[in-house]
Parts: sequence; C-alpha cells; structure tokens
Amino acid sequence: MRDANILSVILLLLLAACQDAQGKSYLIKNQVIEPRSTSPFDIARAVNMAARKSRDLRVDLASTWSRLSVAPGYFDDCSSCSASISRAELDGRHGREIILKLVRSLDFVRYMIFSSRAHRWKLVGYVDHDFNKYELSMHRIERAFGMPWLVVRGQEGSGTGYALYCETWYQVKEKGLRPVLSYPVEGHTYPWPTGVGQDFRARPRIKSNKIWIRYTVKYTTLDYIKNEYTELFANYHDIFYRWKPREESFVLAGNMSRIIENDVDIIAGIQTGEESQLGTKIGGTTFYSQPEEEKLQCAPSEVFLKYNSRRLMRIAKGTNSSQKQWLKEFLTGCKDSLDRKALQQALQK
Repeated sequence: MRDANILSVILLLLLAACQDAQGKSYLIKNQVIEPRSTSPFDIARAVNMAARKSRDLRVDLASTWSRLSVAPGYFDDCSSCSASISRAELDGRHGREIILKLVRSLDFVRYMIFSSRAHRWKLVGYVDHDFNKYELSMHRIERAFGMPWLVVRGQEGSGTGYALYCETWYQVKEKGLRPVLSYPVEGHTYPWPTGVGQDFRARPRIKSNKIWIRYTVKYTTLDYIKNEYTELFANYHDIFYRWKPREESFVLAGNMSRIIENDVDIIAGIQTGEESQLGTKIGGTTFYSQPEEEKLQCAPSEVFLKYNSRRLMRIAKGTNSSQKQWLKEFLTGCKDSLDRKALQQALQK
C-alpha cells in the first residue's frame, strides 16, 4: 500500500512536469493568466509565470477559488503574488502533503494544504495571515507526541513602542486542519513617556509528552522626557502544555508551569476582555489587527511585582541611589499589595 501511494505521488509529479513542459499548466488570454486546474503545482506555476514575464500579466484565480469552495480573501487578484511549494507528511498517513504558500505584496500570506488521493488533489485546509508589517509570516514542521504539526509564526501586533509575534500549532487531518495551541513568541512594549519597558523572547522545546516554553523577559526603565534608559534585569518564566490525545487538545500543565497564561499575555501586551475582539478570525484562528496606540500599556504593576519581587528587593536594599529613587517613584503608581508594602519598607531603612 505504501509503495502504491508513493507511485501515485510520483505519477502526479511527472504529469505536472509534462504539463509545464507543454505549457498546459495555465491558460493565457487577453493578458490574463489562470491555472488550468486546482493542482497546487498549476496554481504556483500560473502565479510565478506572471511574476517572471516582462509583459504585464494579470493573474485571475476567481475560478480556482470557486472550484475549491474557498473565499478569495486578499487573493482575488494575484498579479503581484509569489508562490512556493514544500512537502511534508502532515496527516499521519502514508504520503506527503503539499504546502502551497502564496504571498501577495509582502503583506498577505495564505498557506494551502493539499493531499493527493486517487490521482486527484484535495484541499485539506488553509490559513491566512493578513498582518506582515515588519516580518513575513513563516512556517515549519514539528514532530512531537508521535505526530507531525504545522506551526505558523506571524506578526500579530504593532504600534508605537509595541510589537508582537506569535506561533500557532495546527493539527492536520484528512478532514481538515485546526489550531490547537497558540502562544506569544517574541515582542516588546515600551510605554510612553515613562515606565518599565519589556522585551521578551520564547524558546519552545519538546519534552516528554509536553511542550516546554521558556520566556526570557528583559526589563528596562524608560524616561523619554529625560532621555534616560537603564537596563534593570532579565527574568525567566517556564510554561508547560500537555497533549491530551482523547480530547485532541493541549492543556496547561499548571503543576509544572512557573507562570500562568493570563500573565504571559500581559507581559506580551495582548489585550484581554472586550479589547481582544479586535482580532480577525481567518483560516480557523485569530490574528490581531494593529491596536490603537492609546490602548498600549506596559504590564500592570502587580504582575511586574509578582514575578520580580526578589530582584526589586535587591534594589531596595542595595546602594545604587539612582535605582532606589526610580523604584520609589515607580511604587507610588502601583496598587496596594504586600509586595509594594515590603519594598517601600525596605527603601526606608
């Protein structure tokens, strides 16, 4: 059976190569080019042919989206698009799937997953990412818990003094693909005109039957009025997610994690509550539109104190007068708490 599947894929690839050699993978009429079929290879060739031709060709994918029963989104006109193809085994069955990545004007990205069955191409599902202001969305394949996963990284937030990048894990099956885990992976928040700036990076690892994500958060005191910036310290936070096969979902391993999900979101500057509805849901997951600058805030002081009380206590008991003065001013804007009270008492000694 496995040899038969491999042979089917080889025949499909040879057929696609023959079509390309004969110029039959796409149709050109009145300076409009369109794929002859819904094959990922035909779509890619039509898109890239228009990009390579010196003459002005318009790519029309309207019939392609109609036949695939897919909304065009930002790809109704793909004249300024590029296409790339990669192969990976994604659904746990014999034979590799085809990942067709369409990029339009470096702003919009569409990932399309195709499988080949019975000498025909089937669209398993797709993911759109419509926010690529400073970094183009990228993907990789992870193998964990005996299964392959499609992981998509993309920018989800941007503003003055603010940036956010996240990763989403997708489970791919014959019936479709769905997001099963999403987390912040990189970003920064620099409040204006004063406050505590934070720059974070995440390093995901596979450990036993869990995903282990270590966050490194660097804190800096900011005063744009006085043009003063001082590096405070870096802190590390570990969070674990366990895969539950019966539920086919990831759940937080709270007994191992050193930070809760809500606090990760706060450190990353992700809005919660009603403001989280600013996101746009496409391709089965939610990506955030550019937030309004006036809504950008640094992590609430109680979260900052919660995870950094020991380091702040060293400042309070230390001999660095400028840092002690900063801490004293910072605490005046914090809510009443045991951590705030302990730090203020240490500063008075």
